[in-house]
Amino acid sequence: MIFENTGYTVVGCLLAILVYIVVRFTQKVDEAKRIYGNDSELCKAGDYMWKLDGEYNYTIINGVIFAEEATLEDVQEMFLKAVNAEHYRKFKQRLIMFQRIPMWITDEDFDHKWHISKETHAVPTNDDELDLWLARQAVEALPIDRPMWQVKIVENYKTNADGKGETVVLFRCHHVIADGIALGTMLFNLLNNEKEAKKLLGGASLTSEMKLKADESSSKVNKQKVANPWLVNAYGLLMLLPIMGGLLLQRTDTNMFHVKPNRGVEGKRTVGRSGSYPLEKVKLIKTKLKMTVNDVLMGVLGAAINRTTTRLNKGPCPTEVKVVMPVNMRTGTGVPKMENDLTMPVIPIPTRSADPVATCKEMKVILDGIKKSVTPLVMYHAQTTMAAILPSFLTSFILDFVANKHTAVVSNGPGSQMYIGTKKVSNMVFWVPQRANMAMGFSIMTMGGKLTLGCILDTSLGPHADVLCEEYMKTLKDLESSVLN
Repeated sequence: MIFENTGYTVVGCLLAILVYIVVRFTQKVDEAKRIYGNDSELCKAGDYMWKLDGEYNYTIINGVIFAEEATLEDVQEMFLKAVNAEHYRKFKQRLIMFQRIPMWITDEDFDHKWHISKETHAVPTNDDELDLWLARQAVEALPIDRPMWQVKIVENYKTNADGKGETVVLFRCHHVIADGIALGTMLFNLLNNEKEAKKLLGGASLTSEMKLKADESSSKVNKQKVANPWLVNAYGLLMLLPIMGGLLLQRTDTNMFHVKPNRGVEGKRTVGRSGSYPLEKVKLIKTKLKMTVNDVLMGVLGAAINRTTTRLNKGPCPTEVKVVMPVNMRTGTGVPKMENDLTMPVIPIPTRSADPVATCKEMKVILDGIKKSVTPLVMYHAQTTMAAILPSFLTSFILDFVANKHTAVVSNGPGSQMYIGTKKVSNMVFWVPQRANMAMGFSIMTMGGKLTLGCILDTSLGPHADVLCEEYMKTLKDLESSVLN
């Protein structure tokens, strides 16, 4: 009887403490709104966890748009559509800590001319200078006293094959604002498609308001709602300990693209960009091999890593390289909210062979298994729960501990041919952020029927970002010869 009463007392005390925490938390948020305005809002735990970065590896998304003869005025007009849209209000909000609670508040001193401006220092005039400039920009912090995004323009840095000037538009946004899925959709909403560009050339005018639509950059990666979500979540809960335990206890990667634990990243970057490859050929290859486009693209990466290791005499190459790949956890096909609603499961990239056919076949088996597993769901619930209940320092420690075991962050995104006003976008490259001692980011972008690559490496790994891009394209062409010829 005594034990029963004690048990009830303990449960009652815990419930009382929980109620107090919730009530006090709500009071603090309401107090912040009274001070900073009713449009102030809480920064969700799943977003704020991305602010727990370090000065040697900021979690800032870097995107580069190459557009023919675009001007500062063209770019300002385009981005102001997002700045003035309610859906993208975070572009006018700055992040503060109010009584240890992260809050978004309106920046009363917002100046779009600071956020969208021409580069005036060490302006690049060729590809080599541009890559150096991009690498230096990638490691610069975004000031906390302003909304955490910035656009820099280099007008007509070189002349392309058609005799037109190429303008570089560098878009940088901190991950705390939103994930790449939401930001990618925003960019494709800001840019004009071919039909809209032709209307403008014909003298028509388009609305200056932001058009909100789900582009293939978001809708094609979204999932439909599952038939029995409770059953799936229950199974995910059952698998929580074995999956997360395996993740924490797995061996640390050892390869030329992974920084040794006793060294750490240097905080300086090199970037690599590739030429383009026809997406239609990738689709023909995947049809011939009875695979998905993702199977092919990730399989080619495995063979390219093997070849790069051999080319630079950094062997032996391991049988696999573990990477994390963003997976969209949104359902439906609506325009994504400006938030982080993704998880990043660990994916082993097979690297035992330099033959892309062999690595693509291995990759298909791996990705098919992940599609059928609850691992992404378990990791999603684990990271959101961890961010919500654990102190920031402990969340940061766990995220860094797990990140240090893996080699790279890999992402890919689709898109159609786009324009800045009437100025054709000739290329688009993204460099995904890393954290802790993760020193490599690799992105694959398809736009207007062309595939391009972006690679970013910490200089502790050497200046080899361009080598991996070169080997990837060579490997893809070899796969084409093997499968289509």
